[in-house]
Amino acid sequence: MALAPIFWSKAARRLEEPDFVARLGQRMRPDPENAPPFAPGISFAGILMDAPFALPRSKTSQPFAGTALTFANWTKRQERDRRYTAMLADAQFARTPILLVEGDSWAQFPVELTDMIAYSSQSFIVKSLAAAGDTFQNMVDEAEYTRAWQGPDLPSALFLSAGGNDIIGADLNGRSALHDLVAPSASGAYDPALINQAALTAKLDMIERLTATMAGHIDRPLFIHGYANVHPGGNEGEWRHPTWTSVDKWLGSVLRELGYKGQPAQDAVIRHLIGALNDRLAGLAGRYPGKIVHVDLRDVRLVQHEDWYDEIHPNSQGFAKLGQKIFEVLVAAGVSQRR
Repeated sequence: MALAPIFWSKAARRLEEPDFVARLGQRMRPDPENAPPFAPGISFAGILMDAPFALPRSKTSQPFAGTALTFANWTKRQERDRRYTAMLADAQFARTPILLVEGDSWAQFPVELTDMIAYSSQSFIVKSLAAAGDTFQNMVDEAEYTRAWQGPDLPSALFLSAGGNDIIGADLNGRSALHDLVAPSASGAYDPALINQAALTAKLDMIERLTATMAGHIDRPLFIHGYANVHPGGNEGEWRHPTWTSVDKWLGSVLRELGYKGQPAQDAVIRHLIGALNDRLAGLAGRYPGKIVHVDLRDVRLVQHEDWYDEIHPNSQGFAKLGQKIFEVLVAAGVSQRR
């Protein structure tokens, strides 16, 4: 049944009503062809934008602001904030550590999937600032994470999911990072000599600088992961059928355009880039022991035909495996009791 149109000017006055917000959520529709990198594609059905799009307590400079994705991120954050507040008030969690989370869609996928941070909510009181589609630069510029250290309930650690968009995503104009990092292949095969090392080094330098900046603003350890080896989509034998994202928009189609033929060649390109990111983060953590901790997710066994939702995101089962690895690293590092 078609939903009756509603003007945003009227809807905006009722955003403090959970039941009404839930009904607005029912108007979200998959829009995979317009999905930004590292985020689901979402559009609204029957909402007429007759007033500026704004949400209370929402990130002000979030990329792609003013879209249904912003609303989806906002509703997921409200849900997590309610859980955070309830756990803080519950005496049985008096010694449970607070984990501050900032990041992209691997830390908050607002529709359909259960992301890896949801699994941490069983063992930590999670304060989430994450938003699908957010960029590393925006996280640092907005510096929302610094305000978490100004209240009475201090986090025991910061978990950061960022940098993937710079390596295998795209800029705000939709240009794939792969165009800058990978030269065309005349043979169709992967060759490490085809990686633009200067461009890759520049991106890794930026990620290192932003990570160090965030770590310098807090007095507790920063944990950062370097993603798992994702699989470009749209090749022969494609097994994934994502609802909210395209099967090959960000990796597979770009690599085919650059001449890389078949899953093995394309996977090899991505392994090179993800490997370089993880190597850089591991080196950074080695220079700041106890201050920055690298979480290597590449050793988590994600089954190619069972644990992936699209070419960039694991499915809920895959995220559960990653969440378990994150939990183990946090506990091993001593993040097991409240400050």
